[in-house]
Amino acid sequence: MPKTDSTSSIDSGGESTGPKTISNLLPTQKPEEKVTSRHTDQPRSIAVVAGMGFELAGTTVVLAGLGHLVDRYFGADRSIGFALGGLVGFGLGMLRFIMKALRQIEESNA
Repeated sequence: MPKTDSTSSIDSGGESTGPKTISNLLPTQKPEEKVTSRHTDQPRSIAVVAGMGFELAGTTVVLAGLGHLVDRYFGADRSIGFALGGLVGFGLGMLRFIMKALRQIEESNA
């Protein structure tokens, strides 16, 4: 004998408002799948942001170091090359950081 569904609607002609209809209106993706997909993206995004930070710091340090070498080569009393190298390095690193961040935002929205 076939099992009857205890949650089906009683009237045969109207729209059903029972749990089956509500579950049909919900997305087909299960909540567990959403949580899993969100957590798989998180380590990658943390690594990308950390890499961008290291790139910004590295660019600043390398160009400041080159400026320091220029100061030592010319025997300057002031560290103008060091300061200019650091500022240019930070500016270039920040430009690259912003470009990568905008690209990440565009990829996540697509």
